[in-house]
Parts: sequence; C-alpha cells; structure tokens
Amino acid sequence: MKNKSEDGPDKEGKQKKSLSMQLEEAGLLKPSQKTRFILIAVTLACCGFFFSAINLVSVIENNQLSSLFPLFKAFIPLILGFYLPRILLSMKRNKYRRKLLSEFTDVMTLLLIFLRYGLTMHQTMNQMIHLLKSYRYAFADQFERTLFELNALPVREQAWKNFADRCGFPEILYLTDFMRHENAYDRSLLESLERSRDFIQKKRFSVVEEMAKKVSIYLAIPLILFMIPALLLVLTG
Repeated sequence: MKNKSEDGPDKEGKQKKSLSMQLEEAGLLKPSQKTRFILIAVTLACCGFFFSAINLVSVIENNQLSSLFPLFKAFIPLILGFYLPRILLSMKRNKYRRKLLSEFTDVMTLLLIFLRYGLTMHQTMNQMIHLLKSYRYAFADQFERTLFELNALPVREQAWKNFADRCGFPEILYLTDFMRHENAYDRSLLESLERSRDFIQKKRFSVVEEMAKKVSIYLAIPLILFMIPALLLVLTG
C-alpha cells in the first residue's frame, strides 16, 4: 500500500466542513448527541446575548459610551457565548482523535485475526463491532455507522471515505484502502496490512522515545531555578 500520510483525510484548511461532519469528527454520531450539543450551543449563545444586552443598557445609562473598556466588558458574554461551543467542540474532537489513534493498532490486529479465520468482510465487521463494544472502544460506533452506510449508500467507496473523514488522522487510510477490497482474505493483502500495522507501531514507539528523551531537559529547568539556589542558600547560610 502507498504511504498517504501526506494526503490525509483532515483537510480543514482546504474545504469548509458542515456542522454535521464536525460533530461526527468529535464522536457525536447519533442524532440525539448532535441535538444535545446544538441545544447547548444555542443556549450559551442566547445567554451571552442576554447578559451583553443587560451590560450594554447599564453602560448607556451610566453615559460610558465614550470609554472603550466598559463597551468591551459589555460584549464579553456575547463573545464567550459565540466562541465557547467552538472551543469545546475542538477540544472534544482532538480528544476523540487521540482515543481513536490509541486504539488503531489493536483494531488492525483484531481485523487480521478474524480474517485469517476465513470470515468475510461483513462477518468480520459484525464480530468486531460486538467485541469492541464490550470493551467500549470508540471504533465500535465508527464501524457500526460504516456498516449501515455500506448497506444504505449506492456507492460503497463513499462509505469508506466518510469513515476516513470522521476518524480524521492520516494513518486511517492504511485501513480504508484494505477494507475496500472484497477479497480482503487474500494472503498478500493480509501481509500488506500487517506490515502497515507494524510500521504504525514503530512510528508511535519512536514518538514516545523522543518524548522520553526530553523529560530530563524538562526536569532540569525546575532543578536549576529552584533547588540549586535553595541548596546554595542553605550551604552559605
């Protein structure tokens, strides 16, 4: 398989995504979850508008329109009510993607196990959904949604494209390229998927090793700033 890490599904800078897609990228796949978040966002916006209106009336009554600070203070609730839902959605999306990425190699290993037993792709997905749900993996909802789209959409490729867009990290293309094949139990395809899984594992381990090497640097900063001066003070005192 080709390495498509540079052409990942996350192209937020190139095309504007719909609100529904943004909510699905944050793991809000069910209509009830989307409705709940939209209600919260609308409530925050209305509250921000209400409190800003009250503050603006107070500024007008006190004849403070010529001063910038009271005007800015009056519009703070409106700004928070408008941007806070976006900030929360962005944080939830990033957290959801980290969770999917942490589960990714386990999902690929599970997929290889089921396919080597001779199950079809449809049977494999049903078994994976059942097993992943029991361990509360985020991929369970993603596979369940994709299985529904495979049966509902006229073009199967669109279902896998939606799956990659919802997951939102480049490594997912290794899996979607493999899952598009009807004869996924072919030996060469299984070996290719296994190589991709090993590559992703090594990449994750290298990132962790780099972070571990930087720990000593981060520990040295408080040591130099606090412990050494205190030690010198005790020795010279």
